[in-house]
Amino acid sequence: MKKIVRTLALLLSMAAVTGCGDDHRGEVISQDTEYEIDQDYVFVDIPPVFDFDASNIVYLKGKTILNLFGKHNEGETIIKEGNSFQFNVKMKKALDQDVVIRLKQDPSLLDEYADKGELMPFPEGTISIPEVTIPQGNREAIITLNIQNTDLLCDMPGYLLPLRLEIVDPVSDLNISSVYYSVFVHLNIELGKDNIEDSNDPIDGILFNDIITFDSNKTRNLGNLYDGDINSSWYPNDEETYLTMTLPSPMKILGFKIDLKSSYYLLGEFNVYAQESKGFMSYGKVKRNTKGDAMYVKFKKPVEITAIKLDGMLTTSGRTSPDIYEINFIR
Repeated sequence: MKKIVRTLALLLSMAAVTGCGDDHRGEVISQDTEYEIDQDYVFVDIPPVFDFDASNIVYLKGKTILNLFGKHNEGETIIKEGNSFQFNVKMKKALDQDVVIRLKQDPSLLDEYADKGELMPFPEGTISIPEVTIPQGNREAIITLNIQNTDLLCDMPGYLLPLRLEIVDPVSDLNISSVYYSVFVHLNIELGKDNIEDSNDPIDGILFNDIITFDSNKTRNLGNLYDGDINSSWYPNDEETYLTMTLPSPMKILGFKIDLKSSYYLLGEFNVYAQESKGFMSYGKVKRNTKGDAMYVKFKKPVEITAIKLDGMLTTSGRTSPDIYEINFIR
């Protein structure tokens, strides 16, 4: 190494002398030829093989997990986010030929999806994803996914579609990215039907709450809802608070009664869900339209249920902590 450094210094000195005339000769700086580069400094961080693929790649750019929410009501399913979605596909460098690509269903990808739970495959005929072409000289294209025949999407908890990016006709030195190559379409389904009477009038039947299990994400004073005392209340912390009331076995319920008191914290509205055979189903929103210290919620078509859930509880003035004193089911 010393010999190489000395030789390099000599060559530099000669170049400085011979490359300029006397009138343009610059100052020549001498180099310490005793300096030796530490070999470990040069070689310690250089791996024997570089982990780098010099070939061209195709990859997905942007969001690759699509979370959707659908509601099925009386035979019709509406997807909140719409029915058409786009994905950006890019290449590292443009080619002098067209490249045809597609997103293809690949169930083997489900091993990579942590929240698959009891989600089902999309039914046949509900997904359409046409192939697209990246034209010669271009680096990107848009793949469009269409959800169709949405009324077939009617089972809870919903559906999951795993998709893999694929080159339709292989191209020399063009590969799919090993990282950005997959898309997951996750559709949560909420079943619903219009099953709440508009009237808050009294319901004829037997009132009870002794066999009901009450639960909530706001547990303080929860026991006040079934202690038989209409002078002690429970209230939600905010609009996200839920209240569930579960029966020990399925039972046909006509509706339920909520004891209230006319005040600044008077309950004005809330959402109602009933747990039928397939899970909680939205029955609709209840709005107070009567006076007095009780509010009745009547089902249009009583069916056997195992639980009732409330959320979105607001006062008549739109505040998030209405007082609720007692709740009884009616059969």
